[in-house]
Amino acid sequence: MQYINRPINVLIFDSGLGGLSIYKYLFYNLPSLNYVYVFDSKFFPYGDKEDLFIINRVIKIINKIQKNRSFEIIVLACNTVSVTSIGILKKVFPNQMILGSFPEVDIAVHSTKNNIVCLLATRKTVEHMSNVIERYSKKYEIYSIYSSEIVELAEKKIRGITVSKNRIQSILIDLSDHKNPDTIILGCTHFSFISSEIKEAFPSCIHLIDSKRSIYNELLNFVYKQQKNKIFYGKSKNLVLCTGFDYKIKKLYDLFITIGFSDIQRIIV
Repeated sequence: MQYINRPINVLIFDSGLGGLSIYKYLFYNLPSLNYVYVFDSKFFPYGDKEDLFIINRVIKIINKIQKNRSFEIIVLACNTVSVTSIGILKKVFPNQMILGSFPEVDIAVHSTKNNIVCLLATRKTVEHMSNVIERYSKKYEIYSIYSSEIVELAEKKIRGITVSKNRIQSILIDLSDHKNPDTIILGCTHFSFISSEIKEAFPSCIHLIDSKRSIYNELLNFVYKQQKNKIFYGKSKNLVLCTGFDYKIKKLYDLFITIGFSDIQRIIV
């Protein structure tokens, strides 16, 4: 039997802090893996940016990080990045397993009881998901709403800044046109952090669907394959990287330490 003592390194990418919802779920269930979380604070949010900008930006950041580190797995903890970039990224980085965060439409339609489903996402994600939603339109009423302001409010909440719950609910109610979905697809990882506000805005909502478990299942399968091949891994410290480092980012140090990271560093890209 051959023993190889090296870590499984996982890079988690987002434009902001919403991807921490993915990280926290993975770290809780697979704590022995090594995690690097990178967020592009310099250009947050991505939801209204053009596809080409997003693709080039993600490639540039990953290339910069991989000059000093190697990763077996790259997790796109951002729906906008996933829907715009994952096909190209798999070609650019063929040696890594790349996992994306996608709106779980299939799970949502199998969960709904009243056949009314809402996709809450960014503008870019909504645009890219239109064909998928169309496939279910004969049997289900699936409508999409997006708001950059809600993403930014969620980001502030994650950072510990007090945000108006009433403002979040008001935006959602206005956008929903008073429809009553019993199932809401969280098409942005930020929205896991405002789930209570979303449920209060939609009293009829029973199910909030996100992509955490799908990503976890794929990652778990990868780990099982390594164990089957008798490859054993060691653990090192988890790290946060960001592209814009200022006093606001420094204030997040305690948050990152609390959830399992050892340090936060700036990368210049």
